[in-house]
Amino acid sequence: MRALLIAVLGVLCMAAPASATYGGRAATATETAFTAYFTVLEGNSISECSGALVGRRYVVTAAHCVRAERPGGRVITVGRAVRVGNPGPNARRARIIRVSVHPRYRTTDTRGGYDLAVLTLARPLGPGVALATPEEERDLAAPPAKALAIGFGINRVGQPVTERRARTARLEMLSPFNCVTPGLVEAFQKSQVCAASGSAGICAGDSGGPLVVDAVDGGRRLVGITSLAIEEIECRSVVGVFTRVAALRTWILSRMGRTVTSAPPPPPPA
Repeated sequence: MRALLIAVLGVLCMAAPASATYGGRAATATETAFTAYFTVLEGNSISECSGALVGRRYVVTAAHCVRAERPGGRVITVGRAVRVGNPGPNARRARIIRVSVHPRYRTTDTRGGYDLAVLTLARPLGPGVALATPEEERDLAAPPAKALAIGFGINRVGQPVTERRARTARLEMLSPFNCVTPGLVEAFQKSQVCAASGSAGICAGDSGGPLVVDAVDGGRRLVGITSLAIEEIECRSVVGVFTRVAALRTWILSRMGRTVTSAPPPPPPA
């Protein structure tokens, strides 16, 4: 299983109750309608990741899900199937025909950010979740706003794969000063945000999954993609680090064959 990248970034440790069920609650049908699951091959191993359907034929996920973990390694992603929704007759599937990794992502530097990739699918899987604009990120996701992380990862260490269905965790957006040492804040916030809860959070297999906020029109906006886990205790006490969708929105849209004419994105939420 492809685990979350682990980073030690000068985190402010958080304690979670020992009795907590990590992962919060089961995702609803509305939430699984834009939450994706896929596997990739690397050597003799099969890795698993989550993703977010953002257009009829596009899924955004973490770059580390589709890049080799070892120098010289080869990951096979094209030709693999993406599933949107929980296992069952209502799940939709399509083959991956192209993979685009953000040009500033570096496998050798887990703190460098830009952990983002766009998967192009062979057929539509239907409308997906809207990308947050920089203005929506500022208005809806500034600390201490609440956001919902969704993924197909495990919710306890050692959980069998066959038991997994999409789950959610309600998190609080944090200042970057809660997640990295002061000297790293400027670089961090160019492409990353962090969020956590004392009783729920991300775990292995959630990489690439969506972080969404409620919008004023009643819908949801994608503000983050699960990237790193700053762990005190695995699947028990975790600060999540997410790639900022609004900051990289222009690049995402370019991979989808679309362009934007708005002004450059404003600074990240304070």
